[in-house]
Amino acid sequence: MWRAVFAFALADGNLSAGERALLNEYKANTAFSPPQLAILRDDFAYPHDVQEMYRHIQRPEYKHRFCVMVRALAWCDGDLDRQDEIILQRVSCLGTTADADILRQSRAHPDIEEFHERYIKSGVAGFMRERHIFEVRI
Repeated sequence: MWRAVFAFALADGNLSAGERALLNEYKANTAFSPPQLAILRDDFAYPHDVQEMYRHIQRPEYKHRFCVMVRALAWCDGDLDRQDEIILQRVSCLGTTADADILRQSRAHPDIEEFHERYIKSGVAGFMRERHIFEVRI
């Protein structure tokens, strides 16, 4: 699921300060193992297709969590229709499968409000300084 979330953020080729901050927070609050972090670093250097990554998510609760997280990444000042449009542009398979219900249900998830508040807080501060999600040492 995490690879799909990161692929979603990179799908448009533009990672905003708010997206960076949110991904940093996701990374900091998740107990990734060193091999998992290495995979995510590689995915950042060589982004994968978000739809392909999404297709690998097997558990419905992870699919739902993916939708909640990408809603935060596709923040549109509370315009849920525009948010759905952005999500479906990047993950069109969500609109044509049984997973479309999961996307619709994620509109009312209790974490959405908290994610949006974090996004808003990081927005202005994020433009003042450059943040990096991963440090790559060679």
